[in-house]
Amino acid sequence: PLYCEDNGRRSVDPVVLFKMVLIQHLYGLPSLRRTAGEVSGSIYYRWFLGYTLQEETPHFSTVSYNFRHRFTE
Repeated sequence: PLYCEDNGRRSVDPVVLFKMVLIQHLYGLPSLRRTAGEVSGSIYYRWFLGYTLQEETPHFSTVSYNFRHRFTE
């Protein structure tokens, strides 16, 4: 009830963020931007992350920001 429903990006589960970076490292993808693009276009990656075909996947800047500023340790 404390968050605005129609303004800004939705929150992303931290497990999804770590899984996206895991995908990046396992498949040798060169950047988070490329990883986010691959995730949005692959049904296998979507299944691994828990997203359906209709759901919007996390934007690369969300993943990047969290790893630069929140998950530094």
